Amino acid sequence: MEFFILNHLKKILTAASLMSAFVLTIVSWFLAGLSISPVKKAWQRQKEFVADASHELRTPLSVIQTNLDAALSDQEGSINDNEMWLNNAYTETQMMTKLVEELLTLAQIDADQIRVMREKINFSDICMSVIDRFRVKLKDNNLELNINIDEDVFIMGDSLRIAQLITIFIDNAIKYTNRDGKIEITLKAINDCAVFKISDSGMGMSQRDAERVFDRFYRADKARHRENGGTGLGLSIAKWISDNHKGKIAVESKIEEGTTFIVEFPITS
Repeated sequence: MEFFILNHLKKILTAASLMSAFVLTIVSWFLAGLSISPVKKAWQRQKEFVADASHELRTPLSVIQTNLDAALSDQEGSINDNEMWLNNAYTETQMMTKLVEELLTLAQIDADQIRVMREKINFSDICMSVIDRFRVKLKDNNLELNINIDEDVFIMGDSLRIAQLITIFIDNAIKYTNRDGKIEITLKAINDCAVFKISDSGMGMSQRDAERVFDRFYRADKARHRENGGTGLGLSIAKWISDNHKGKIAVESKIEEGTTFIVEFPITS
């Protein structure tokens, strides 16, 4: 009888040990998967970033080489004779410079190397300062600008980054608004929030495009985007700036009716 009980206990202990080992293996595998998941995501994101950057840089480099080859092949022509080729190459270098700058910014963002200041800043003054820098460009494109900005709207943040965010939105609005169009910029203090809006009467976008407009390298109209000198990175940088200032960012758009970007930041007293 005792031998039977001991033998039965032995079987129970063996089964329990096997079951415990199985459960432990499953739990360990699950926890290992959780711990390595951020690493896999970071690695995948880096691969996509390098692939996208390589693709974006390839086009301007190809255009520059083609135009310079055309200029160099005209051995008898003067600089004036090859002005078109040289201007094309120069324009592409400007686009590539902007692309490289934005790529470096995103690389610094991913590496957490950008220090964001936290101080009381006058959002209203920053808006007006940035707008003033675009007045010539607005006039050149014959765009009507309507401004409705409350005075002395203060937020906590980095004045350089907030100016960069506004610059991105105004530059984007000008690119996608046809000549004789209209751009409206407002800044209002509403329920303890600084609400910044910029609307244009441009080409607009579909709901599907609006949902992805803040993704890196995403462009609703690639041909139009490149024609206007866009890189597909500005709005993703704008979203990062908003997120790092505890802001909320959104977009409303309808095809052929225009687009409105909205950013809200907490007001500081």
